Amino acid sequence: TLSTPGPYSLRLLVILPTNPPAVTSADVSFRLISSDLVAVIRHGNSKLGRGSSQLYLDGRASYDPDVPNGVSDPSLEFKWSCQVSGMICRDRVSNVPFTFLNQPEINMYTEGFDVNVNYQFTLEVSKASRTATSSVIMVFVDEYVPVTSILSLSTILVKGKNYLNPDQTMNVLENSCISCAAFVWKLQNQENLFVLSGAANSIFVPPSTFVEGQKYTIIVNSFQVPQGDQYCNGLCKGSAFFDFLINRAPSGGFCGVDPTTGYEVQTRFRVECGSFSDSDIPLTFRFSYQTNSSSELPSFAPSQSPIRELYLPAGQVNITVIVTDNLGAESWYKLSQISVVPISSIAPNDAQAALETFTKLGKTSDFSNFAVSLAQKLSRERQSTGSRRKLSGLSNNAEIRSNTIISLSQIISKQAPTAGNLLETLS
Repeated sequence: TLSTPGPYSLRLLVILPTNPPAVTSADVSFRLISSDLVAVIRHGNSKLGRGSSQLYLDGRASYDPDVPNGVSDPSLEFKWSCQVSGMICRDRVSNVPFTFLNQPEINMYTEGFDVNVNYQFTLEVSKASRTATSSVIMVFVDEYVPVTSILSLSTILVKGKNYLNPDQTMNVLENSCISCAAFVWKLQNQENLFVLSGAANSIFVPPSTFVEGQKYTIIVNSFQVPQGDQYCNGLCKGSAFFDFLINRAPSGGFCGVDPTTGYEVQTRFRVECGSFSDSDIPLTFRFSYQTNSSSELPSFAPSQSPIRELYLPAGQVNITVIVTDNLGAESWYKLSQISVVPISSIAPNDAQAALETFTKLGKTSDFSNFAVSLAQKLSRERQSTGSRRKLSGLSNNAEIRSNTIISLSQIISKQAPTAGNLLETLS
């Protein structure tokens, strides 16, 4: 292999097989010069969406024909330039000229280019005194972006912020991109970004995913096949996000009952709660109870009062207090095994006196609680005594039921809780 450049001489010597041998020769001189370099740009002469894609031009296929195939040539040097309408290319926002590294590739964001303008990118390849150039035209266009939005079906909007209660499943819906065929959902907290399973336009995230008090962002990317004159690099892509906070449930409080032992219908058990902390006030308290031998769970309308006096049925009774903040986050407090002793009987006059007191004072909730407890006692007596009940007991119970129904009709206009169920029970 001859190296370049340089002058060379070539002699042809011919020897004839005579005796003596005849010898003749011819000389020629020549100069060997280097081949022209070849500059090659790949991925050029095309259209790109501005913003969502990157400009990538590849000059690595440029070569020196004098170097054997497959042999690297570190002596090649690369220089890129860009012109638009005969002027140097500038960033459309900062007006600063574009600069390129002396490397065989260009890889850059497209946000700085104007749309629908011919940009000429030129690659100059050099080696010693030899050079070669190649140019491509690139046009940047605005890609079609599908309109995308997120609708939350689970959160509460308060003073410009979205709150999700800690026991609720997060259900969000992408409700704008009707022609989108696929969706990618992501969940971001203060530290990590997670890809959620599912490609439909709605998604459910269980409450176990979240931590109370933390901020989260749900992100959706929507994908659509280009239609009509829409241009996209592959599928058209839209995106939207939704910020929300996980509400904190009331905490730090306690509840107690006094006394812990008493008699059905007669003892008023006082349940009192306190020291619950929550920034979303006012708090409401919902009281309910259940005996170990019954599946019924009488409850009372939520109230801002943390105190409730209850008449409880006979047996071992468990009391539940649900403390709820102003956004709906709940904390449950349980009081177990309150002992309620059954009484042998109750005089109609005593029962009527209590009912009339509640009616006159307009204490609808107390009336309801007392009447339910009374009905439960009468029901228990009916089930336990059966056909052996005394006539006097039948008469007393009938009178109590009649008086309770009369009192109930007087107070029902005040919307006593459970009045409808109570009237059906007593009838």
